[in-house]
Amino acid sequence: EYNYFQFLIEPIIMKQMFHRYLFIGAGIRYNDIFNVEIESDRVNQELIRPSGFEGSTSLGAEFAVLYDDRDNILNAYEGWYFEFTHGLYDKVLNGTNKFQLTRFDLRHYIKMFEDRKDVLAFQFIGHYSHNDVPFSELALFGSPEILRGYREGRYVDRHLLAAQTEYRLDFKNTRWGMVGFLGTGDVYNDLADFEFQNLRPNYGVGARFMLDKKERLNIRLDWGFGEKTNNIYLSISEAF
Repeated sequence: EYNYFQFLIEPIIMKQMFHRYLFIGAGIRYNDIFNVEIESDRVNQELIRPSGFEGSTSLGAEFAVLYDDRDNILNAYEGWYFEFTHGLYDKVLNGTNKFQLTRFDLRHYIKMFEDRKDVLAFQFIGHYSHNDVPFSELALFGSPEILRGYREGRYVDRHLLAAQTEYRLDFKNTRWGMVGFLGTGDVYNDLADFEFQNLRPNYGVGARFMLDKKERLNIRLDWGFGEKTNNIYLSISEAF
């Protein structure tokens, strides 16, 4: 068990450029990890201690690109979403590590029928870090949004690639719906280490109840499965 306090702020100023739905900008990201507690009987004998294991402060400048033509932010029926950030971090103003961090998130939504609200949704994400990356900035495998079924941080490493698809079934003329999702992904230490045969499976089902029809705001209950593991999630809004 690894417990800590976190203060994270990431203001980014974006400007519409070249296209109606395209925004380009820059900003800063400050991520402070402190008051770390490690609960383990083997902490002195067997536990690996990567950089920043007992806390770290990341401060860097970020470049960002955003494309978003979804018809709804909370629960899209159609459209594309793409977010890309690349950050350069240094040992300035109390920063503890010098490294680079690149992240992207690509999503696509397809409305399946004209007279129904069934949606086929896709998501593809990546997290890449280089140089002296602190433990808090490594890629975490598993979350309530993607790779549901694995506890967040079940696997941790420098790089992450993950993808998922989800079919959202609408019960016509009601507030109820169901989803089925399928995904896979993996974390790895070096880009050359990536192999398709090491991808970990993820699948599950969920129920939806629409709290606000105008905003398409759902409450969701998901049951996700992975390798010898499963988790139940109750949350507001769609996973992606």
